[in-house]
Amino acid sequence: MKITNTHNLPQSIVNALTYGQRKPLPDRMSVTDLIAPPQIRQLKIQYWDYLSEDVSDRLWLLLGKAVHVVLEHGAPEGSEAEQKLTTEMGGFTLVCISDLLHGTELADYKITSVYSFLLNNNKAKDEWAQQLNCNAYILARNGRTVESLKIHAILRDWKQSEAIKAVLTGDYPPIPFQSISVPLWTLEGQERYIKARLEAHKALNPQCSTEERWLRGEKWAVYKNNNKKAFKLFDTEEEAQKLIAAVGPDETLRLEYRQGSYNRCKQFCIVSDYCPQWQAEKEKNQC
Repeated sequence: MKITNTHNLPQSIVNALTYGQRKPLPDRMSVTDLIAPPQIRQLKIQYWDYLSEDVSDRLWLLLGKAVHVVLEHGAPEGSEAEQKLTTEMGGFTLVCISDLLHGTELADYKITSVYSFLLNNNKAKDEWAQQLNCNAYILARNGRTVESLKIHAILRDWKQSEAIKAVLTGDYPPIPFQSISVPLWTLEGQERYIKARLEAHKALNPQCSTEERWLRGEKWAVYKNNNKKAFKLFDTEEEAQKLIAAVGPDETLRLEYRQGSYNRCKQFCIVSDYCPQWQAEKEKNQC
């Protein structure tokens, strides 16, 4: 894989962001890759020598790396920080790096945006819960005991002015940090999930789901009579149909679906140029 530096970033930054980079191995998988789309991992392995990425696209990773190093040094006495553990399962070596195991609480540090935090109603993202539960399972298979899970989120774009405005409404975090409890699945539930993910990664020519492709902006537009401008937009078809049913037959209404955009494919997927699913989508939209 080729790393470019089109913006002439300092070599120290380039080195930090490319350190330890290596081609994925077919029989070895990190928890991050386990919960990610199988198609992306398979295409990375297949086209690794042809892939290219500019180091500027990785800059936010630098913040995450720095935070993890600093917090590793600040770990409470007797805890395990940045512990790398493995287990064998389904023909794969699964690898996890747990940020902090303090007593029986497993915690993970996340650098995220306020919008992302609020979008999830102050709860952990699904992928965070999946990651922590997979880590907990691997820790259990290595003799560790995990009884609770926690996300420690640092909000990188937090603004004090917004926090002051929201003192009465409470709809903005009061400080740029939030701890979020994550549901701990049973050991059996963790194992079922991991086995299902491994089967997904073994599949031939898997495709990414709509959710994995980060579909954004799709709308259902309701029009009156022959008007060219929609008088109401909805995020779901169900909401639009409810309006049409409520209005009744006296009004002539029509429903039109407005396709959104697959943001991951368009902007954030490193293998999109070699992805048959995305290339077919682009070709279809050009017709």
